Amino acid sequence: MQYGLLDFLWVEDGTSPTVRVADTRRLIMQAETLGFDRYWVGEHHLPGYASASPEVLIAAGLEHTRRIRLGAGALLLGYRDPLRVALDFRTLSALGNRVDLGIGRGRADRQSNHELLVGDRAGWSEGLLATEVYRAQAIQLAELLREHPKTVACLPEDAPNPQLWVCGSQNAAALAAELGAAFCYTLFHPGQKTPDVLQRYREAFRARHPNGSPRGAIAVAGSVTACAADVKPLRAAHRYLAYWPDIVGPAEEASSQLRALQAAHQPDELLWMDIEVSTTRRLDAMVRLAAILPA
Repeated sequence: MQYGLLDFLWVEDGTSPTVRVADTRRLIMQAETLGFDRYWVGEHHLPGYASASPEVLIAAGLEHTRRIRLGAGALLLGYRDPLRVALDFRTLSALGNRVDLGIGRGRADRQSNHELLVGDRAGWSEGLLATEVYRAQAIQLAELLREHPKTVACLPEDAPNPQLWVCGSQNAAALAAELGAAFCYTLFHPGQKTPDVLQRYREAFRARHPNGSPRGAIAVAGSVTACAADVKPLRAAHRYLAYWPDIVGPAEEASSQLRALQAAHQPDELLWMDIEVSTTRRLDAMVRLAAILPA
């Protein structure tokens, strides 16, 4: 069982987003020291976030670490061209062969940003890529990474490929299996949670890629608090309601809930998104989380 951290670079009221970007290096370095296996940063284009460019944050993290895997969770393909993504992440892998490329369908936080970045793409409606448009982009990206077609220069040509993940709800599981990619099931999104999603992903993956190895993770939002009295104010302060925390509590309570989630979903990995926004409190919560993680 492996454990990673997911960071959307939420910005605390009164804090500079620039400071939050710089603080990410401290968080990544502590994650490595505490033995976490991955550190992923998200992509958003709204005030209150400081994570519009995961590639740059990954590059900075590679320079300050030696072991931990670093990646995007998830890169929004609605803002991206698949070839550009392949080029950027192969270059990152040349800097350090421990790079993860998590992709997501994602809703456009700002239509104006999208139009400037990629133009008026067909299939884009109300801030969300049509399912088939997203699927076509994901397939093209996977082919660029896997096959290095002669008609396209996907440089650097001798760089290792990043590890490809599809992130999202249960609807994303089928795409991950089709691509032969790893799958991260995001439990903090609204909607019904089905415990057999990872098992169905593994079965579909093996049917299409009998020589491959499926890898399934669950992503959970929450925080391990110092004491029970901290739970209510922390939940009340959480303003990112699209990412609902399932586990908020002191060590014993959080540990019990984590074990129950793992027993229900049977993941290979768990990605934890802490709802603490302050860097100082987030660092402390990271220590408490590391202390309760089961083997």
